[in-house]
Parts: sequence; structure tokens; C-alpha cells
Amino acid sequence: MSNGKFFAGLALGALAGSALSCFAHSNRGRKLKRDVYDAIQDLQEDARDFAHHAKHKAERVGDEVADKVSQKAQEMKGKLNEAANK
Repeated sequence: MSNGKFFAGLALGALAGSALSCFAHSNRGRKLKRDVYDAIQDLQEDARDFAHHAKHKAERVGDEVADKVSQKAQEMKGKLNEAANK
């Protein structure tokens, strides 16, 4: 790599960094950072709500399955007792 390309890349990087720094410290940049932060907070809250809802739904479905299995087991027990008594 020649020195000319290196220094051109260095100057371009410094210019880009300076421009980003100026934007980040401007009113528009601060507003953008605030908007991004708010969006991330909203996503985190939505994810917590979704996880909470999914947990309760899984518990409810698990209880329903356990009840049906218990009911079927009682039915089978009754049928086996009938068959044994005949």
C-alpha cells in the first residue's frame, strides 16, 4: 500500500468521523438517539409482555392437558373395573 492511499484513507476516515460527531451532537442527532432509545425500550417492553403472555398460555394449556389425561384415566379405570366385575 502506498503512502498516498494510506493518508487519503486516513483523511477520509477523519472527515467521516468528524461529520458523524457533528451530527450526533446536533439537535437532529440528539432527537435521533432519543427516538432509537425509545424504540428499543418499546421493543423490550413488548418482548416482556409477549413472554409473560406465552408463559401464562403454556401454563393454562398444560393444566387443560393434565385435566383431560386425568379424566381419560378415570374413564379407563371405570371401564376396567366394570370389565373385572363381570
